[in-house]
Amino acid sequence: MEKFKIPKNFKASPEDWPRSLNYPPIPVYAFLEQTAHRNPNGIAVVFEGMELTYGQLNELSSRFGAALQGLGLKKGDRVAVHLPNCPHFAIAYYGILKAGGVFTPLSPLLSARESSYQLNDSGAEILITLDESFPDIGPVLSETEVKRVITASLADCQTMLTAPLNRIEKTSIPATLDMASLLDEYESGPAEVSLDAAKDLAHISYTGGTTGFPKGVHAHSSKRCVKHDAGGPLAERRGDRNDRR
Repeated sequence: MEKFKIPKNFKASPEDWPRSLNYPPIPVYAFLEQTAHRNPNGIAVVFEGMELTYGQLNELSSRFGAALQGLGLKKGDRVAVHLPNCPHFAIAYYGILKAGGVFTPLSPLLSARESSYQLNDSGAEILITLDESFPDIGPVLSETEVKRVITASLADCQTMLTAPLNRIEKTSIPATLDMASLLDEYESGPAEVSLDAAKDLAHISYTGGTTGFPKGVHAHSSKRCVKHDAGGPLAERRGDRNDRR
């Protein structure tokens, strides 16, 4: 009897793994809400001794979504996130999507010229940045459409036990809004926004720009679910990269 041949693309996959997955047509933030309901005390974020559970992340992102709507954010408005990997990033990311906004990441490692280009190209009117990063990004904002700046601080992540070992001072930036204060002010979630996960824009992420100016890659919620649904960072399929500006 001829031995069964495993298809080439599945040679490295465990035999009991499914050969395909079905991704539900729901917004990305719905996965967080489901997980928070199912496992509210599970650890979602660990950062410098600070821990956030799924329940806390869901609550804080809902508050931030309400804050964004309170600042005038409407469905489809772009919000640039100029943050490193930190709890504020996760809170902002899910909060933007819950409020109906479009998330566009802006690397803190970009030059002033590159940051200005991406802010203008994305059309972002709200920027979220660290207090310590503002001196780098602040000077270019007059060249962009950004109308409001929200500053976060890593000082907010310190615990009573770790603060004495690596104390970080929080800097107040004039004419900006403090993210922690917004989270404290808004105690309820955002107003519900009708979203079509297959059609409504969720992300504008930029290519590296090695062959010219970076290109904004448009992605809908249903396409971003690929890396959330299976519980791990699955690679995007090539077909998910076809929507480009």
